[in-house]
Amino acid sequence: MEKVNARIRIESSSLKAGKTMAPLCRMIIIYIVFFCFFVHCSEETPPEVIVGGPPTGYYIDSDRYPSWSPDGGKIAFHSERDGNWNIFVMDTSGQNLTRLTTHQDLDIYPRWSPDGSQIAFVTARDGDREIYTMNDDGSDPTNITNHPATDTYFSWSPDGRQIAFESCRDDLWNIYVMNADGSEQTNVTDDTVLCAFPSWSPDGTRIAYDASVDGNWDIYVMQVDGTNRTRLTDDPATDGLSAWSPDGSQIAFVSERDGNFEIYVMNADGSTKKNVTENIYDDYAPSWSPDGSMIAFHSYRNTNWNIYTVYADGTNEKKLVNNLEF
Repeated sequence: MEKVNARIRIESSSLKAGKTMAPLCRMIIIYIVFFCFFVHCSEETPPEVIVGGPPTGYYIDSDRYPSWSPDGGKIAFHSERDGNWNIFVMDTSGQNLTRLTTHQDLDIYPRWSPDGSQIAFVTARDGDREIYTMNDDGSDPTNITNHPATDTYFSWSPDGRQIAFESCRDDLWNIYVMNADGSEQTNVTDDTVLCAFPSWSPDGTRIAYDASVDGNWDIYVMQVDGTNRTRLTDDPATDGLSAWSPDGSQIAFVSERDGNFEIYVMNADGSTKKNVTENIYDDYAPSWSPDGSMIAFHSYRNTNWNIYTVYADGTNEKKLVNNLEF
């Protein structure tokens, strides 16, 4: 019998749930979206289902996966507001919305380079999921992974010289590290369990990531070379999508431990976990402001997905943009 490893729910309802979000439908979607076959990832459901990328045809006006610019003035995100998944940038006030990509295939998961001169993103424009970089104005898109396997969710090193990413090669999902030009791609987890969603620490020495070591999704941390792996969360609920605070003292992450997906913050050693969104909605994909005072995230409310910000202590939550206005 094939072993089935369910990537339970981290980004599920943010991708394929119906707008009515009926409880039964939501639970079905939750389990479908992160199913992957443990042994043969080349034969599993579409890669975007496993790693949280949005299939086309859902949520025509969705804004998701915010990424704060290093200077603190802008937020990049992906959206289907024009009928196709593209990369957009706006001011942190939600104003001056600009579309950076216009390709007919999906462009998702934008992440600013540490110096702010480039934005990396995932795209299907070459027939499979690849990681590209482009200038911060959207010019000069360049394929840097250039591999027949699926390459997706990633994180820049703090000096901008390397990128950690997840990829399905050799029939397994693992974390890889490469130079920013795509050279020297190295499997650093080399594991038989699904490893996903890397997040590079600000001091450059560690990578946080998601893994299902014992059948439950939790957050782990390791040295950049894959050694010294430590488990940071150990809860029956799903924990994942980690993001280091700029000073490296805290990690924001998504958890379902209170019954719905919320943004939590914990110390970098896994202690003192606090729910900072604490509402009835599903909240995902935390991204810290450069000064560490705020967290951007996306949330499903009033039949739509939008970008929000909240102070790191959980106060002053704010919706940034009405996604029907573009």
